Amino acid sequence: MTIENIDTTRQQMKSYWTEHSSNTDIETMMLDSNAKVLHEREMPEIMERAPSMENKDVLELAAGIGRFTSIIGKSAKSLTAVEFIEDFHKANVATNGHLDNVTFLCKDVVNLEAEPNSYDVIFSNWLFMYLGDEEVKNFAKKAIKWLRPGGKLFFRESCFRQSGDVKRNTNPTHYRHPSFYVGAFGSVVSKEENESLGYFNLESSGSVAVY
Repeated sequence: MTIENIDTTRQQMKSYWTEHSSNTDIETMMLDSNAKVLHEREMPEIMERAPSMENKDVLELAAGIGRFTSIIGKSAKSLTAVEFIEDFHKANVATNGHLDNVTFLCKDVVNLEAEPNSYDVIFSNWLFMYLGDEEVKNFAKKAIKWLRPGGKLFFRESCFRQSGDVKRNTNPTHYRHPSFYVGAFGSVVSKEENESLGYFNLESSGSVAVY
């Protein structure tokens, strides 16, 4: 993928979410008129599947209006919440800005940088479906370096179809078979300071029951 194609993809995704960010409520965030019910049903399941983040340094990607920031921030040692739509970012700050251990960044994940061995957990909910194939693969190469030895990467994606009943004029979302993510993250290797190799090992995968 060329730089021009990457820029076009990023603009398409930003335009898509800018169109759907007129309201910073949960219905807009989840693109579903039944979002409040879905939110209450899915949150316990998502958090049960996610690795423990208690007393950990956590990077949350696609933080949105802060649905998960509120929960993760209560127990994490530190949390960096990243969101690239400014209105959603501001809503998250307004809701969770009182949490002293949370840092808020309004930034596109594609352009995000971090020091090696910065995090114990990277948590993401509905992000990679808004990145191109090469963008996902490039992120995987960076994420393996950002995580400390033994660190965990958790992500949730819509793989086969659109979720939510909100009408879309266009939908640039990438619905990918789970095998794509297994390949993208399973193929990266990082050389650690002690000369050992770091790599992602798939621990579990599955469907979210509420959907």
